[in-house]
Amino acid sequence: MVNTAVQSQGFLFDLTPVNYQEYLLVIQPDPVVGNDILYSQKKAAELSESPLKNCSQHIIISSFYANSHEEDTIANLLQRNIKGKIRTAFIWLDNYTCHTSSGSIFIRSKPVQYFHSIQQIIYPVLTLSSAIEKSRKVNFVREPHIPILKTNKKKIADVWDYFKDRKYENKFIADSLLLIKRNTMEDKADVVMEIKL
Repeated sequence: MVNTAVQSQGFLFDLTPVNYQEYLLVIQPDPVVGNDILYSQKKAAELSESPLKNCSQHIIISSFYANSHEEDTIANLLQRNIKGKIRTAFIWLDNYTCHTSSGSIFIRSKPVQYFHSIQQIIYPVLTLSSAIEKSRKVNFVREPHIPILKTNKKKIADVWDYFKDRKYENKFIADSLLLIKRNTMEDKADVVMEIKL
């Protein structure tokens, strides 16, 4: 990713234009599966003695920065390009995984080919649209997953000791995509649009 932050006299400034926000295209599990995942997230937060914040149960397909004044344009472009080209599918959630180097625990999602097919369809929309911030690279997640915990390396080892021998299996039907606008400064996210598949 291109770093738009610069340092001057010890202060860090973000040069991303003020009207630009971070957007996510995600797949959201049904409420029953979502609550089941939330239980694991709460347990991980308890074990790491960390507050449960920025907590989501969705699978991120892509993230990008775009002009919020052109939000409707982006939403309509995605709607037109996705509608009728992506079918509903079973999503399988297959066990916990840990990346100690990044301090993260997550649940693997399958089939990866399904996620990649969505990315191939939306790639031209997100890379060619004038509404997308070009100084930041559009991010396509190579191995989409559901996050359980993000913490420091020291804490992750203790939490992983709890999860590593526990199996997690679940499934749900992906029948829509959500376009979400994330405001990290205010720690909130708003659904912009739901695209029915």
